[in-house]
Amino acid sequence: MGYEYTDIKDFIEDKGLPVLSHDLLTDCINQQRYHNPLYTKPQNDNPNVDFGYYDPAMNAGGRPNAGQGFFS
Repeated sequence: MGYEYTDIKDFIEDKGLPVLSHDLLTDCINQQRYHNPLYTKPQNDNPNVDFGYYDPAMNAGGRPNAGQGFFS
C-alpha cells in the first residue's frame, strides 16, 4: 500500500508530525480525528511580502532614470 506525495505533504502541513516516523505517519494519516497538540498551523498575516527587489534602472520614486538607459 502506497501513499501519494501530495497526501503526505498535506498531512504534514495541515496536522504536523511530532517526530519523523514512518510508522506514526502511516498510523495517523487515515485518522480524521488525529490532532497533534504541539502543532499550530502558521498564519499568513501579511500576504504582500516585500522581498526588497532593487531595480537599478529606477529612481527612488519609482520613475525610470532619464538618459541613463542602454541605448541613450
